[in-house]
Amino acid sequence: MNETFSTHRFLLLLKKEWMENKRQYLLSVTALFLLLNIILLLQIYQRGNRNYSPENFLLIGLTMFCFLGTGYAITTFQKYRAGESAVFLLGIPASAAEKLCLELVKNVVVFNLTFILLFKATDALYTWIATGHVLPIGYVSSDIHYEERQLGIFAICLAIQGFFIYCSLHFKKYAYLTGIVIAAIIFWMLVKYANSISTFFNIDAWTFSNPDFKRTYISTTSESNPYIENSFLINLLRAFYMFGWGPLFYWAAYYKLKETQVK
Repeated sequence: MNETFSTHRFLLLLKKEWMENKRQYLLSVTALFLLLNIILLLQIYQRGNRNYSPENFLLIGLTMFCFLGTGYAITTFQKYRAGESAVFLLGIPASAAEKLCLELVKNVVVFNLTFILLFKATDALYTWIATGHVLPIGYVSSDIHYEERQLGIFAICLAIQGFFIYCSLHFKKYAYLTGIVIAAIIFWMLVKYANSISTFFNIDAWTFSNPDFKRTYISTTSESNPYIENSFLINLLRAFYMFGWGPLFYWAAYYKLKETQVK
């Protein structure tokens, strides 16, 4: 089979996917929007002060994104590993690159953009309701690092999502459980040893949850709290540190898919 990437074949795969599953996708988007709003309303009205807090909603969104994102990601290539469906899908006249791109469009681009847009729409809706006094709900403003924290959380989710996409193709049985165990071990190691590099270079710990692309603080002990202005190279390395993990897992999944397709 020709393993080069063909835009025409890829567009045909996209069209086939949409025509076969468009009703399911539209219902899923509606259900996701309702689920976000139901959970948020329960969170607001179970609290005594009944305030809408963007930071609390960000935590809700993060939890949902992790569960739904990893649950959806682990199904990416499971159908390529099971019985008759695997024979049919692997026999489709398309290269591994085209099949991988189709799954990435569905699981990464469409799912993530849909979730972000629904999250932003819900946030804007409840901000308007709370600040406009449409309902008896207060509003708790977020701190100055709120936007950066959203970016950092999204980077973490992309890395985890990429890892589970690879697990969906690499592990035939108990893929989700195996992925959770491995991810938990990696997370524990990062929490335990992540600050060792920054400590060695006397740089204040920079984290996903609070990225600062303008400056890097080099000490927390000094009263003057000195910092250096970030150069293009520092920001390039920082961007790779945040967003490079997902593409690495996609690349590994591509070679695994090629190997599976040849077999």
